[in-house]
Amino acid sequence: MLATYDDDPVAAVSTALRSITGRPEASWEELTHFAAADPERRAALLAADPDALDDLVRELNELRQLDARRLARETMQRLRDT
Repeated sequence: MLATYDDDPVAAVSTALRSITGRPEASWEELTHFAAADPERRAALLAADPDALDDLVRELNELRQLDARRLARETMQRLRDT
């Protein structure tokens, strides 16, 4: 992922997320649901915000997976806020 990240960050992260989630045909929009439960973070990823992408890459590189606990917490918080 890091080898191609500078050339096309969304494509590089999409490839990694497809592998992690087991969804080889998923679109970038679908993949952002797995990467961010928080609507603001998801919006930033959808907009290809460099800081949001960099944060996600750091998370994926350090953990080699999505932080399921963080996603669950953010999802529960979002549900409480609605």
